[in-house]
Amino acid sequence: MRVIHRANTCFSIFSDNYHILFDPWLNGPAVAQGWTQFPPATKKIEDIPKPDLVYISHIHSDHCESTTLDGIDKSTPIILMDLPPNFLHKMLLGKGFKNIFPLSPRKIHKLDNFKNLSFEVFGAGGDHIMANIIDSGLILQIEDKLIINFNDNHPTESQCHEIKEKYPNIDLAFVPNGGGSGYPAMYSNLSIAEKKEIFKNVMDRFNESFTKAVDILEPVITIPVAGGFAIRGDHPIETNYLQVRHLDQTNIINFYKEKSQKKSNIVPMQPDMEFCLDEQKIISKPYTPWTKKELDQFFEKISKHEIKTNITTTSKAPGFLKMLKTARANMWKAQEKYNFLPEYRVYLYEENYDSLYEIEMHKDHLQETDVIDKTLPYLKISANQDTFLEWIMGYEDFNMLDSGHRFKFFREPNTYVVEVYFSLSLFRL
Repeated sequence: MRVIHRANTCFSIFSDNYHILFDPWLNGPAVAQGWTQFPPATKKIEDIPKPDLVYISHIHSDHCESTTLDGIDKSTPIILMDLPPNFLHKMLLGKGFKNIFPLSPRKIHKLDNFKNLSFEVFGAGGDHIMANIIDSGLILQIEDKLIINFNDNHPTESQCHEIKEKYPNIDLAFVPNGGGSGYPAMYSNLSIAEKKEIFKNVMDRFNESFTKAVDILEPVITIPVAGGFAIRGDHPIETNYLQVRHLDQTNIINFYKEKSQKKSNIVPMQPDMEFCLDEQKIISKPYTPWTKKELDQFFEKISKHEIKTNITTTSKAPGFLKMLKTARANMWKAQEKYNFLPEYRVYLYEENYDSLYEIEMHKDHLQETDVIDKTLPYLKISANQDTFLEWIMGYEDFNMLDSGHRFKFFREPNTYVVEVYFSLSLFRL
């Protein structure tokens, strides 16, 4: 049985009878066009063998990029977790896929025409609101091998114990050791030194979470995944050094060797690397960290990539304030539903027209203003008009624009308020 890395969390599993593809992202940019694969994919979806089955963990475009999906035969069976509201299922139907199998979580499933295969999907661990709405992981029994794919779904200790009790002998686990957001790189309230320290702390937490999960699960082989991206568009090189998780994956091996007593075999992989699960060894080129010169050149290259927005305007949109107020009313309904009413302000700064809008999160209020009222904690979001229109008109989700580094932020104090960020994902027409 062979495992081939394609890009990010996209992998091929080849058994004697099947090619199973995980989280297809090979062709175009992802995450509001802000991400390219790092290390970059070397093949397009058209260049790899046709998959017999596809598993998609969730709807984020770094796991099911649109032009990559366009290159997959529409009769290909696709499995996903059945969790209302199933955004992914609806999107795939809109793409024309004919054999979609939403699987209820925490049950063992089999599909007709797939002998020696069984599946169990499970939801995200922890208390992250957005993750619990959309994210999933997969337990795959393929012939005599048991494979767990967490993709970027960071497991909790209790979740790992539960899985280990049910599946004591795990051959291969894809365990996340990364993630993506605009924090800290896009927050101008932070100095470069503060950003570096925050990034180090973030990576320490990822490494610790990874190590705990592997120690509990005790897979024979562990492949670190997630965070396989670099940031496109007009950003300084330093932005990538502050955000890219896998500049050198040998770091997690060293961390694991130092902190763990169990010593699972940690196998970092790059695009086109191939691992034989039966022989437990790499059967292709070895993992090779990029040099500083190579990284600089790559980051410089992708900084010149143009971000093509879904909306392009040449003048201030008529009725823009009215649209913002409509989006505010919709967000307020959601805030009342979830009782998310923090004493907090959000400011939207339209860069190209020097316009500032104030939202009070604890009441149904939005107005154009000239000043920032600092009597309450606040978050300032800066972008051009086209990006704001993409957001409120539903072309791009707030979380994707954030992760794709399409916004600039300033917040005081520098504290993540989950009710605010969740509510902003519902600020739309």
